[in-house]
Amino acid sequence: MLGEQLSDEDMQVISHSKAELYYHVMLKDVQAFAFLGMCFIAPVAQLIRGPRTFAALQSTAIKYGKVGAALGVPAGAAMMYMRERGGNIDSDGFYDRAYRLRKNRNQVRVDRGTYLGTVAGIAGALGMGASVSSGAVVGMVAGTVLGGLYNTGKDKHV
Repeated sequence: MLGEQLSDEDMQVISHSKAELYYHVMLKDVQAFAFLGMCFIAPVAQLIRGPRTFAALQSTAIKYGKVGAALGVPAGAAMMYMRERGGNIDSDGFYDRAYRLRKNRNQVRVDRGTYLGTVAGIAGALGMGASVSSGAVVGMVAGTVLGGLYNTGKDKHV
């Protein structure tokens, strides 16, 4: 995840594939819920209830992003639990999916963007004397989006 180049043999050593897959799904839900809260739900809510100012929209977007991120963790865990309980995935399935995620360079880049964006957002918030959680969620959403956009541009030039 942090830029190390692992051999295929090293990538195949997955001691806790179930935990790795649960973590992955929870991270994806945190990313998705925070993005949806900030970029879609907050603007609609602010448009309906007002006031229709940039400052109000910004405040609402950050609030909804935080709520979305917080809801993403239990939602992701519940999704994986229901899939596991439904018999749709077994220990071999956990291993296979975890291995394929490790090999997916686009997915790794998006996750790196998420982590780097979160750290940058926290650093920016500390530097400006703002809320660390606000900086973290804004940075996380920005890093996730930028990681996805980078993948889109990278695929066209390969």
